[in-house]
Amino acid sequence: MSEVYVRHAGDALNVALVRDDGSIHRESYLPWEQERFVATYGVEQTVPDTWTWGEFVPAPVEPPLPPVVPTSVSRFQARAALHLSGMLETVESMMAHPDTPMLAKLAWQDATEFRRDSPTVAAMAAALGLTDEVLDQLFVQAGTIQA
Repeated sequence: MSEVYVRHAGDALNVALVRDDGSIHRESYLPWEQERFVATYGVEQTVPDTWTWGEFVPAPVEPPLPPVVPTSVSRFQARAALHLSGMLETVESMMAHPDTPMLAKLAWQDATEFRRDSPTVAAMAAALGLTDEVLDQLFVQAGTIQA
């Protein structure tokens, strides 16, 4: 449990959020907006230049949004993500295998981008035993890589 201490300083408030051990977790100056302040901290009034105590009522924390899966990534990004995940050598061996369809080989060799909804990408992922979730994670990772 944390406590909040407030000191009214002119047109601003000095607010200190204090941990149970007495250390200051956060201290900041806020513009004086009494309605918002009462709703957030539960302190009805402050007296100028004195510290007022109130119970801290934390704002609800929204869960983070899931990452957006890119619809396509560049050839470099795809290869870099496969390298970082330890799969690049496996894919290159798979592409060198004589039983790999020629369309997959051409795509691997010549495509400038890889689309998440591509049947060739889906076939390559299936051959590697990747689930949709793992493939999405690879595309998300690839989307963050810059040359």
